Amino acid sequence: MLLIVACGVLFFDLLSTEHVALLTCVGAVILLFTLYYGILGFQDMYATHYFMERNEQLIAQEVDAGNMDVEIDLPPKYSKYSQIYSFPYINGKEGRSLYPNIYMAQYYGISTIYGVE
Repeated sequence: MLLIVACGVLFFDLLSTEHVALLTCVGAVILLFTLYYGILGFQDMYATHYFMERNEQLIAQEVDAGNMDVEIDLPPKYSKYSQIYSFPYINGKEGRSLYPNIYMAQYYGISTIYGVE
C-alpha cells in the first residue's frame, strides 16, 4: 500500500511536465494491472486460507475418529504465484517423509499426513 502511495506522489510531480497525457495513460495502465493482479492475488489468498481452515477441521475430525493416516485436500491454484507452491507438506503421498509432514503429524498425534487432489 505504501508503494502505491509513493508512486502516486512521484507521479504527481511528473504531471507538472509537458507530457501530461502520456503520463496519465501510463499511470492508468499501471493502475489497471495493479487492480487486476491484486484481485487475483486476494482471491488466491482467500481460497488458500479457506482450504487451510477446512483442512484443520478435517484433521481434528480424523484424530477424533482414531484415523492415524490423514489426507488433506489441496487448495486450488489461481495463479502461478500461488502460496500453495511453497507448501512442501502437501505434496501427495510421496511427501509423507518430508520434515513438515513428520512434525505436523507429531503435533496432531497421528502417524502420517499428506495432501491429495
